[in-house]
Amino acid sequence: MNYWLRVLGAAAIIVVAMIAHGDAFRAATRLGPELFGNLNAGLYFGVILGAPLLTADCLSRERREGTLGLLFLTPLTPTGIVAAKSVVHALRALSLTAAALPVICLAFLFGGAGWKEALLALMLNSAALLLALSAGLLASSIATQAKWANAAAAVLSALFMLIGFAVYEILITLLYTIRFKPNVAIHLEGLWEAYLSMPFVATGADGAWSNITGGMDSARLWAWMLTT
Repeated sequence: MNYWLRVLGAAAIIVVAMIAHGDAFRAATRLGPELFGNLNAGLYFGVILGAPLLTADCLSRERREGTLGLLFLTPLTPTGIVAAKSVVHALRALSLTAAALPVICLAFLFGGAGWKEALLALMLNSAALLLALSAGLLASSIATQAKWANAAAAVLSALFMLIGFAVYEILITLLYTIRFKPNVAIHLEGLWEAYLSMPFVATGADGAWSNITGGMDSARLWAWMLTT
């Protein structure tokens, strides 16, 4: 299964690249950031949708097979069991992500994408992975049947993603906008429009990260990084 996960991860990223840029004719300086952003967006949503399924049945399966009680007869604690299963499935998810990295790195060969985009991708994808695995563990602790655990994991992961977008927007508004743009009035309509753009801001799709950080000075750039 681990081998097939790697094949699936690399194949999905290649398909995203072909669909998004198969007939693209643009300057290399724009192609690099857009290609990186679109591939990273595919990886981000792949993590959100796929990672919770890795942990969705890890605890419920133990209960169905009657082996969970046997684990408590050992020196293991509930925290230790959850932590161990989290680490195992996190490594499986990381192997899927690692299989997609060589394809994503092609964007750097075109130019226009650099360390800023790479650092943002590392931080936000790591957060997405933790949220997705947490959603799967929570669903596995609630549901007993595998199908219900998988469905609950997918719903919880999507919910965590939407909440994460809201938290990220609030942090940007409080820690960045108010600091560097104190004269800009904040309205509810503006906040809602900003929230609708969060899938681009959080994934860098269509070169959003390059557009956001391109004109920033050093102080604004590091403020944005710290906010992230």
